[in-house]
Amino acid sequence: MTKTLPYALQKIEIDSFQCIKKICIRDLTNRTPWIFFVGENGVGKTVFLQALTIGVCGPKNAGNLLQGQEDCRISIHLLAQGKEKTNTVVWHEEIRAWSGVERPAYYCAYGPSRLEIQGDRSLGQEREDIDPENSLLDQRGNLRNIERWIKDEKLEENLNPKVSVRLGNVIRHLIRLMPNVSEIRLEGKRLLFREKGYWANINEIASGHKAILAMAGDILIRLFERQPEETEPENLRGIVVIDELDVHIHPVYQREFPKLLSRAFPLVQFICSTHSPIPLLGAPEDSRFFVVERDEVNGTEVRDVGVDVRRLHPNALLTSPLFNLESLFSESLKDYADIDPEDDYDKIRERRILEEKIEKASQTDNPIPKDWTEG
Repeated sequence: MTKTLPYALQKIEIDSFQCIKKICIRDLTNRTPWIFFVGENGVGKTVFLQALTIGVCGPKNAGNLLQGQEDCRISIHLLAQGKEKTNTVVWHEEIRAWSGVERPAYYCAYGPSRLEIQGDRSLGQEREDIDPENSLLDQRGNLRNIERWIKDEKLEENLNPKVSVRLGNVIRHLIRLMPNVSEIRLEGKRLLFREKGYWANINEIASGHKAILAMAGDILIRLFERQPEETEPENLRGIVVIDELDVHIHPVYQREFPKLLSRAFPLVQFICSTHSPIPLLGAPEDSRFFVVERDEVNGTEVRDVGVDVRRLHPNALLTSPLFNLESLFSESLKDYADIDPEDDYDKIRERRILEEKIEKASQTDNPIPKDWTEG
């Protein structure tokens, strides 16, 4: 059964923001662990997530995103620790207002650039530089330095038993989130990762691991700072937005990533966009799936197409209304009769090996075993 989330979106209303004329999403609940948005390039997925983030966090870090936006209104309805809350941004020539008092401490947002990590500076300097929504709003990345944070925690470990527990928990969580990393250790001033038997520093690990480390590390640092009483990542509470969840991640791991993030942060609601159908196959129970579309008349629109992804294999998902891919066959295919009908590659290999054996046997006087041709 899906857990009740302490922070969750309830309703999203966006009017006159860039390519969005009008969008309203209702009936979101605090039992929805993941909300997925899919769509082609250029339809407005990033714009939608940016508008959502401006509505929650206010216009402070919106930069040029609100310039020239006439009659723009963004209203976000949330549940925050059991209380209903509405944040509204109104932005045009005569009125520029936000109903929120300050940006919420429980909200983080990430753009597709997640390989840039802040330098080896003090936590005080890092806190002053970047709010947690900047990665999505200005698209530059530059996330908090988890290596620096772990080194600072290590210095306090002997003074505070609580810090020692938190540090151990964080390292265990990072290992679970990164495929092919079996161990993490601090050696002198360097954080080292055992990646398939080879010890690598933070600049040498695979880009997929680094992207996961940067984002998961940033989430951990920011939520622990706002919830200092916690030592378990499983107890951290918040809302996390991720643009292009699949970027840098191999398809094998794309399916596992939503499930692992929910296990690492079971009290966090995740909102993401993706170009790949594979993360949807790993979506936890009660997740929601929306299609983002755009045309010259209506601008960007968001639709719930009602597809139950739990019952679909990847091919069916790609041809469903979520992705609308008309054909899954290779462009170089000359004859549809040559298509392998099986969905499992191991079964294709077994059939081809058997066909070769039958072909060889047919060229001899030996009878072909009956079980070769049955089934």
